[in-house]
Amino acid sequence: MAFIRKKVRKNSTYLYLVSNSWIKGKVKQKVIAYLGKEENLPKILLDSIEMKKFFDSDIENLSYQAPLVLWNLAQELGITKIFSDNLRKKAWGVPASIASTIMMLNYVFESRSKDKLSRWYEQTYLKHIAKVHPSKLNSDLLYRTLDFFSEEKIEKIHEEIFKRAKEKFSLSDEITFYDVTAILFEGNHCNLAKKGYNAEALYKLQANLGLAVTNERFPVAHKTFEGNIKDVTTFDKIIALLARTMDLRNTIFIFDRGIFSEENKQKILSHGSKYISGLRKYPEIKSFIGSAKEEDFKKADEKTLYYEVATEERKILYWNKEMALEQRKERENKLDKIEEKLKKLDPSKYEEKRLYEKVGEITGKYRKYLEINYEKFSVKRNENEIENAKQMDGKSVLTTNTDLNADTILKRYRDKNFIEMSFKDLKMFVDIRPIRHWKDNRVLTHIFLAVLAFGLRSLLELRLRRAGFEITAQEALEQLGKVRVLCADKQIIKITGDDEKTKRIMELFALKW
Repeated sequence: MAFIRKKVRKNSTYLYLVSNSWIKGKVKQKVIAYLGKEENLPKILLDSIEMKKFFDSDIENLSYQAPLVLWNLAQELGITKIFSDNLRKKAWGVPASIASTIMMLNYVFESRSKDKLSRWYEQTYLKHIAKVHPSKLNSDLLYRTLDFFSEEKIEKIHEEIFKRAKEKFSLSDEITFYDVTAILFEGNHCNLAKKGYNAEALYKLQANLGLAVTNERFPVAHKTFEGNIKDVTTFDKIIALLARTMDLRNTIFIFDRGIFSEENKQKILSHGSKYISGLRKYPEIKSFIGSAKEEDFKKADEKTLYYEVATEERKILYWNKEMALEQRKERENKLDKIEEKLKKLDPSKYEEKRLYEKVGEITGKYRKYLEINYEKFSVKRNENEIENAKQMDGKSVLTTNTDLNADTILKRYRDKNFIEMSFKDLKMFVDIRPIRHWKDNRVLTHIFLAVLAFGLRSLLELRLRRAGFEITAQEALEQLGKVRVLCADKQIIKITGDDEKTKRIMELFALKW
């Protein structure tokens, strides 16, 4: 049995929780806990009652630091407030600004369907910060929230968020990367979904996303187009959006050959901007490449040679011999695999149109290297096309109106891999499901929130890099994802998985007002 024992020392009475036990025929007393001074007894009793209530609550084990860092970063950027200023609506009592922020954060970690998002949210400490019960974040509420957006509101919100990010994080406007990527659909219910070609050379239903990013990979502006629009025609809309947020006289546009045209070049020049772009290998460009003799080339870097001709517009030919060998080897391996698949294809199983589509799916961009007789369904290689390709391997032509030297131009152009990586990351978040996403504005908002999620990841990585952390955003989130909390009645009992590194990262993303 346990009981309280008093001890008097220097006119003060101290309380101990003790227990008696029989040991070898004698009573032995053991102190279980020191309770404090007698005059504090009411407080001790009160605390014990509160602790009982505390431990009578359900204990939760929740993901903590990873979602908290992104939530704090979003608040620092003012995203929830900007949502609130532009979307003064609620769905079933939940502000659209909060629901939109939660959806955006979900994209940062994992693209969950709307039915599963509430389960992800319930397992994070976000529910105690956002103060929205997980049961309210059902698919009906989330789809209703998407309906509150319009194309005009999306453009306005993105503009405000970029201006805030530019000011808060000192983003550069010296370089703007722009590219277009296809987002495939699995249905035909959305007006934006049109059949068009993409990087995989698949003729499928898709929407086209035009995305412009800063040198820090933060999205300046974006636009979702119908899937059959040509990349080159998208630039007109994008440059109009960029002109609202940036001084285009300060920037160098960097984009791939699919965007460059005389018309787009004139638009850039009219804004006083610079450009660096790849050029398609049209006959005149192939002739330019063919005219260059090896002794005409100079060294650009350790692996690349260059040859430039003085014309009204700068054109620079780059030649990487190692890359040329890799491209030839890759082409041979790919053609071998394609021929093997075509041999196994039974044309009698397909209607004529479907057979053409099936062959297109198998051959992709390598179709031009094959001669296919559909009547006999025989396949042989087009040796002339293959030989022509060999002459072009490892070579590319860039055009620019900058006065940068050849090696700097090449480095800047290679940096466009940032945006290609951006699209790769972005497509991990954007998962169009046609069962629900057949309304245009839902698709537009769905993509917009994924673009913002990508922007948050970019800022996370930027701040880490500036603070001396040589890790990617993904690596940081995986590290922070190990930190969890035990909670009872919304109060944190214990933090687990924390270490000095995660504490330093958390300090970088504490709220600053």
